[in-house]
Amino acid sequence: MKKVVIITGVLILLTSLYYNFRHTFKKENVNKNEAKNTYLTNNLFVNYKYSDLKTKDIFLENEQDAKVKLSSLVKDNNTLVFRFTELNCNLCYDAVFKVLEKFKNEKILIISSFKTKRDFHLFKEDLNLGNKINIYNNSSFDFNKNLDNFHVPYFFILNQSMRLSNIFMPEKKDPNTIVKYIDLCLSKKE
Repeated sequence: MKKVVIITGVLILLTSLYYNFRHTFKKENVNKNEAKNTYLTNNLFVNYKYSDLKTKDIFLENEQDAKVKLSSLVKDNNTLVFRFTELNCNLCYDAVFKVLEKFKNEKILIISSFKTKRDFHLFKEDLNLGNKINIYNNSSFDFNKNLDNFHVPYFFILNQSMRLSNIFMPEKKDPNTIVKYIDLCLSKKE
């Protein structure tokens, strides 16, 4: 009789654990889907609201600390730009730079904002992105307040009229989407 009670108790315990695990697993999947939907919705909203926004033709500092006009860097009709500041989540822009290593031979403009030249140069030394990917600094943090106020790094296409399009805020946990975005933008340039 004791064996039957123990076996029944163990079966009830295992059944309870199984249903509890199944419910938790479903709940985690729902949360992941909700997070992905929110991420995509936010990207659509930002792209819709700020595409075709004209940006200022600001001065940037190159790696030799020379001042360069942004418009002089936009030689192609559509230039892919990655924008980040030292105030952004470093895990977020680090995830992008890991992806950018795959695109060392592509012309991608990177506009950063570091308060000091020293911080900019130290950051640049840590990267190994090849010669075609140039990083320029905007130490005055005055690139585009509308988009910079989201406090996340972002990509966009900049044309010769200084208008932004195809704005994309990458998710650090989703490098495949970052790769797809870059591939799509680079194929548009050809």
